[in-house]
Amino acid sequence: MELHPWKLVAAVLKRHRAALGLVHGYLDLSVEDAYRRLDGLRSDDLGPHGLTVGGVVRDGMRERTACEVFQQCSLSVVRKSGNGVWLTDGRYVSIRIRRRPKDVRTGLPLRANSDQESLPELGFSMLGQITLVIFWSSSLQSKVLDRAVLAAVTHVEDRNRLTIVAESELPLATAASLGLVPGPDGGAAAVDEDDDLDEFWPMVEQGGGDDDPA
Repeated sequence: MELHPWKLVAAVLKRHRAALGLVHGYLDLSVEDAYRRLDGLRSDDLGPHGLTVGGVVRDGMRERTACEVFQQCSLSVVRKSGNGVWLTDGRYVSIRIRRRPKDVRTGLPLRANSDQESLPELGFSMLGQITLVIFWSSSLQSKVLDRAVLAAVTHVEDRNRLTIVAESELPLATAASLGLVPGPDGGAAAVDEDDDLDEFWPMVEQGGGDDDPA
């Protein structure tokens, strides 16, 4: 069995569209909160030993994913301690939430190769080397969420070798996923029960620590 990494990302986005839209909305709110909180602070209050945008966003995501609306979604938080926020559907997939890393050589935001045809399909044994991550980005100039994507990456623990092999924009939050109107099942968010991922199970084995500051 083989699976192109872009198809893997698309399948996860389809299965958890409502929940990932809600995560997108939470990230938007958390980024704006972070810049409001940090605005006007002295430079010595910031940096590795003080508050950072990534740290404040991480804390905001922990709080928001603990709310009742999110608990009714198809994804749940499995790790809220340490430096990370992880999501899982309990069966198919685990997803990290991190700030988009930069290329160690150029200093520019790391992105996937847009030429999908240049990537080989992944054999089943390769799936264990793929980690799914929600990357978000913002800038001091905009002070808002610039982008939020679901990405498939390799070598996630190695900043020098980390490679984004596929990525796609997160869906936008809908009124139903935000709890403003009932979803089709009467709850806050619809759960997509399609079995798109059945043939790919088990997909990704997650483990190890999360040293990301976001």
